[in-house]
Amino acid sequence: MKAAIIAGCVVLSVLSAPGAHAKSIKRECQIKLDAEQTKITNADEIKACIKGFWPTISDPKKGQWVINYPPPAEYDHPFAGILMIQRLSMDEITKICLKRRTGCALVVNTDRGVYIDHRFGNRAACIIIAANNADLQTQHALFKDVLRHETAHCNGWAQNHPGMEGKYEWVEK
Repeated sequence: MKAAIIAGCVVLSVLSAPGAHAKSIKRECQIKLDAEQTKITNADEIKACIKGFWPTISDPKKGQWVINYPPPAEYDHPFAGILMIQRLSMDEITKICLKRRTGCALVVNTDRGVYIDHRFGNRAACIIIAANNADLQTQHALFKDVLRHETAHCNGWAQNHPGMEGKYEWVEK
């Protein structure tokens, strides 16, 4: 009897502990982009969305809001060819990738000589240019997300990002 009472007290204390019933809250705010997919068009909605989530975050120092543009599932897999990754500053990336971005992918083909073309060819190799961590932090981006996004371009995802749905999301550190 005494053991049953003690066991019951232990179960109650575990179940009543802070966070024992708390479900993991998925904190995401959808991003809408302009036709060129270069500018966020719903910044006020995003700010309101993020503000609505702040009361659910117990310690803001344990995480951060990041921007993520995950690719469609059909392109979201490891690259089958040779993959090279180069980390640069965003100023240097602008010289290679044309627009101010956190990264880009250059697909190297060898079926008719050596040439770079993301639309056609045998995709023998891919060079991913990604921003350094300091620049990614200023852009609210994580390297793993940029790498996933650019790898999808290596796999044939068009540069105009069909099927892309961007989001701000809370990520625990």
